[in-house]
Amino acid sequence: MAASLGWAIFRGGRYVSLQSFFGVTSVFLLLLAAGMFSTGVGRLEVMGFLPATPTAWDTTFLLDDHGLVGGFLNGLIGYRSRPTMLEAGSYLLYLIVAGTLLFRSDASSPRSSAPKGRITAHAA
Repeated sequence: MAASLGWAIFRGGRYVSLQSFFGVTSVFLLLLAAGMFSTGVGRLEVMGFLPATPTAWDTTFLLDDHGLVGGFLNGLIGYRSRPTMLEAGSYLLYLIVAGTLLFRSDASSPRSSAPKGRITAHAA
């Protein structure tokens, strides 16, 4: 199975844009990190280090986080069917701050400061 998967990645990798591949994986890693941060905030809230806040929403009827799909999403992106206000706020705040830092395009980056025109060689 591993050899087949390796072969498929090797053969199909030529047709995938590296920029779009790493863009998509960056979004998944951002969601994973936001979920881990939110889970940590929730655990600090349960232990009493942070103040207890009310439940933000309840989607247990739609997708329970203790079920198969909900548990998978919980481990992957930190999905909670009944998050507290502090957990939901920390998830959103992390996405905004880290997403802005990750995907900003500023003029001070080394790639954007490269010369735009043609470089001519000088004879020595």
